[in-house]
Amino acid sequence: MKRCPIPNLKKSDKYHGVYYDSELPEPKRWVARANMSCARFAHIGNFETELEAAKAYNDYVKKYKHLNIYPFFDMVLNDMENKE
Repeated sequence: MKRCPIPNLKKSDKYHGVYYDSELPEPKRWVARANMSCARFAHIGNFETELEAAKAYNDYVKKYKHLNIYPFFDMVLNDMENKE
């Protein structure tokens, strides 16, 4: 699979489809987006926290049935929320 650079965005180490954009105004610097190809992506939204962006990405993936959803992602998110 070809890697495509995304200007200004730092990929999350924890979540697929989540990026940090230091050039966005605070507080909503976390970006959720679903990559379709190098030239196409769906901007899901900007969020205050990494976890909010991950949840939005997960909801989008479920709604539009993309095949790159991680199994048991909801269980992982619920477990993480309980630890916070």
